[in-house]
Amino acid sequence: MGAPRVWCAAGLLLLTGCPFLTDADLEARMDLDGDGVPRPEDCDDDDSGIRREQGWYVDSDGDGYGDPEIGSEACEQPSGYVEDNTDCDDNDPDINPGVYWYRDADEDGYGDDDNTVTACDDLTGYLDFAGDCDDGDAAIHPSAEETCDSIDNDCDDLIDDDDDDVTGPFESWYLNKDGDDFGDPSVIVEACALPEGYIDNGYDCDDADPEVGDECTWREISSGGHHTCGIRGSGQIACWGLDDEDQLDAPEGRFDDVATASKVSCAVDTKGALHCWGNPDYTAVSGAPTAGVFDSVAISFDGGCALDDDDAPTCWAAYGDSWGDPPPSDTRLSQIDCGYRACCGVDSTHNAHCWGELDVFYGGAVLPDGDYLEVAVGTSHICGRTATDVHCVGDDDSLSQVPVGLVAVAIAVATDNACAVLDDATIECWGSDMYGMATPEPGSFTDIDGGNMHFCAISALGGAECWGRNEQGETDVPE
Repeated sequence: MGAPRVWCAAGLLLLTGCPFLTDADLEARMDLDGDGVPRPEDCDDDDSGIRREQGWYVDSDGDGYGDPEIGSEACEQPSGYVEDNTDCDDNDPDINPGVYWYRDADEDGYGDDDNTVTACDDLTGYLDFAGDCDDGDAAIHPSAEETCDSIDNDCDDLIDDDDDDVTGPFESWYLNKDGDDFGDPSVIVEACALPEGYIDNGYDCDDADPEVGDECTWREISSGGHHTCGIRGSGQIACWGLDDEDQLDAPEGRFDDVATASKVSCAVDTKGALHCWGNPDYTAVSGAPTAGVFDSVAISFDGGCALDDDDAPTCWAAYGDSWGDPPPSDTRLSQIDCGYRACCGVDSTHNAHCWGELDVFYGGAVLPDGDYLEVAVGTSHICGRTATDVHCVGDDDSLSQVPVGLVAVAIAVATDNACAVLDDATIECWGSDMYGMATPEPGSFTDIDGGNMHFCAISALGGAECWGRNEQGETDVPE
C-alpha cells in the first residue's frame, strides 16, 4: 500500500481529524465513470462512453469510411466525421474498403455470389456485381437465353418449360386423346418435354378410337420404274402402279426397309430377313441372298446390296466384272443406294464409294472428296450430300449444276433431275421438269426417293406425296 496522503484542510485537522487515502482510492475518485481515463484527460468523467480526445476523419461521401488525410482531435464525434480512416476515395461512396467484388472465373461478365472479396480497388478477375449461378460455364448467366437442355441457363431459378422465356429448340408433341401409341396430327404442342396426355408422333388415323392406329401413315417410300412401294405406319408394305411382272405382289408381314427398281422390289422385315419379288429373271430377284440378317437394302433391276446389322455390305449383280468391285465385306457402310447400273455407299468415315458401270452410263462419275452423309444414284448421275452442300456428277451436265447454297437433309435422283429435302423441310428440285418432276408438292417433308420419272416424299406428319410421270398410277398414293 502506498504512503497515506492528507486531503484535509489544516484547520480541520485539530477539530475533526482527517482520513488518509490510498492510491487506489485516489484513482477511483479521479475516474468516476470507470472508463480508465482519469480527470482531466477524460472529456466527460460522468459518461464512460466519452473518453479522451480522439481522431475523427471527414466522411465527405457518407459511406462510413473516413479520409485519412483530413482529420481532427475531439472528445465527441463532429458532424460529418467518422472514426475510420481507410477510405480510398472520399468523393465516391461506391469506392471504399468495404466494397464487395465478385469472382468472374468464366469471364461471362457476371460475378459469383458465393465467391467474394472486399477491397478498394478493382481486382483482376472480379466484378462489382454478381448474378452468375454457374461461374464455371460462360454460357450460363442472367443474360443468356433459356434453352431446352434441363439447365437454368439464365439464372432465374426456372428451367426449360417452367421458364416463360425459354426459346427452344422445342419438340413437337401430339395429343393422344384415345390413349393408344399414336397422336392426333392436328393437335400439336411445341415444348421442351413431353406434356401429360401427349405423345411424340402424329400418326393416329383416328384419335377418338384406340382401336385405330397409324395404318393411314407412311414410314418409308421407294419410287421404282413405273411402280412405287411404301411401308405404312403399321409396318405393312403397300405397292401401286404397273404390275406386269408381279412387282406389286408384296409379302405379308411387318417391314423396316423397302427398295424398288424397274419391275422388281425388295424389303427387309423386322426380323432382318430379305424378301425380293417381281420379275424372277432380273438379278435383283434371282441373285438376292436367301440367308442373312439385314437392316437395309438398295436395288437396281440388275442387282443390289444389303447392309447387315453390323453395316457390312452383301452385294449381287448381273454383269459380274462390268459392275466393278463393291466395297469388301469388312467395309462398314452407314448408307447405300442403287440406280440404273450402279450403286454407291457412305462408309463410317464419311467417304463415298461407287461401283457399277460408271464409265458407260455415268460418264466415269466420281464424287469430289467430302464428308458425305448420304448418296443417291439415278439413271445417269450420282449425288452426295454433306452437312453443308450437295454435289452431283454424271453424264448430264445440267443435273450437275446444283442450286447454290443447298443445305439438305435428304436427296434423291431420277432420270433427268434431282430433288432435295432442305433443312427447312421444303423440297427443291433441279434439272428437267418433264412430267412436272421438278415441281414438287408444297409442305414440310422428312424424306424423299426418286424413281425413273417420278418422286415420292414422306411428309412431316407421316403422309406420302408423289409427283412426276403417272402413266401407270405410280404417283397415286393409296389411302
